[in-house]
Amino acid sequence: MTLYSGPAEPQKAGAVLCNSQVFAKARVGWMGTGDVGFKDPLTVRRFQNYYRDEVDWVTTFMLPHHGSAHNFDTSLFVIDAELWVAAAQPIHKKWKHPAPEIVRAVRASGARFRKVCSSPKSLLEERMVVFWPG
Repeated sequence: MTLYSGPAEPQKAGAVLCNSQVFAKARVGWMGTGDVGFKDPLTVRRFQNYYRDEVDWVTTFMLPHHGSAHNFDTSLFVIDAELWVAAAQPIHKKWKHPAPEIVRAVRASGARFRKVCSSPKSLLEERMVVFWPG
């Protein structure tokens, strides 16, 4: 299951970010990907087609299956998000979540990467006020 969270008409939305920056047009969407398998080009195209109206407005992208290499091909970048997130517990190190090659590819693209886990130090908060300019 995948989930887009953001304005219904993101191309019309502006935002005030937590640092008080105001943008008349803003990328404010969040995309959760569950365990989708983004290793197959057809699956990636279907995903991009289904979310064609939202994909360019996503700023935060949750990697599927904790950033597993079994669910993501670094040559098939799904989206141009600013922040890529993997939710992975350090107690499961044998599974190598998130996969180091995925983290490297995200950073090499110029995007930010963040791993979150049960540690309070990994807390990720995103806050903004969304508005529709008149």
